[in-house]
Amino acid sequence: ATRQLTVAAAPPSNTPPSVDFTLPTSDLTVAEGESQAVALDVSDDGEIAYCDLLVNGQLQRRGTVAPFQYNRFIKWLAPGNYALRAECADAEGLVGTATRQLTVLASGQNERISFSSPSATTMPSGADLFAEVVSDDSSFAISNCKLYHNGDFVRQENYAPYTWGASDGSLDLSLRTLSTGSHNLLADCTSTTGETAQISRTLEVVASATEPTAKDVALDWLAPTTREDGSLLAATEIAAYVIHYYPSGNSSAYENVQVDAWDTAGNMISSKLISSLVSGNWTFTIASVDTQGQVSQFATPVSLTIP
Repeated sequence: ATRQLTVAAAPPSNTPPSVDFTLPTSDLTVAEGESQAVALDVSDDGEIAYCDLLVNGQLQRRGTVAPFQYNRFIKWLAPGNYALRAECADAEGLVGTATRQLTVLASGQNERISFSSPSATTMPSGADLFAEVVSDDSSFAISNCKLYHNGDFVRQENYAPYTWGASDGSLDLSLRTLSTGSHNLLADCTSTTGETAQISRTLEVVASATEPTAKDVALDWLAPTTREDGSLLAATEIAAYVIHYYPSGNSSAYENVQVDAWDTAGNMISSKLISSLVSGNWTFTIASVDTQGQVSQFATPVSLTIP
């Protein structure tokens, strides 16, 4: 007797949306009245029903159409500490979340010190940053200052002038060849009497006019060896791949590219060149298609910044 066994890929199971903050890029400190946009990078194996932005547990904004970006509301927050939480639900009701911590400094805290450099609010990409903090209050004699860049500690300066970056000969590598996007500086200074003061500055780093407007991205992947139900998947059962990519934070502006799993000579294909992507943050993911036309779940997305 002959028995026939048919193996088919299990239908994709629904998973919660993947949610991440693209702005701010890390926990953030801002001055009272300072504008700061909030933007989300959201992806899902289905449709996004809505994205809520909550501040200390209270709903502030709801978006139902990408891009999910919320402008200006931080400008009106009173001084204090805030927990930002994004909650995005898909059509099946599954919810993905992301969080950021926000500190709003009272304006009086910033009147004692200031950034004498940088003086501009924009810089070209690839430039080196030089930062200097000075006291604007004769009663606040600086003893030391710590500098943070996008939430990461750069260095403590214990002697005047209180400077960081290439122009003072230091090896503050995080302030060199800045990439395109928002960059937040926070200086936390202590006086000789033990008082403290903080000041923050946000810079926008824009693509240099001399840079090419578009670049190519080479993608490589490993062929799957099992199906979603754990059963073995032979290489010959893979017919194609689907590459899904979009600008981070704008998942509705996606592109799909299908790639055959084999070339005409019978060699397995495991790479693809995506051409002419403009500067910015991009998100990529991939799924496999078997010879029966079954499509797997998409892999965990990966992100790339194109300068």
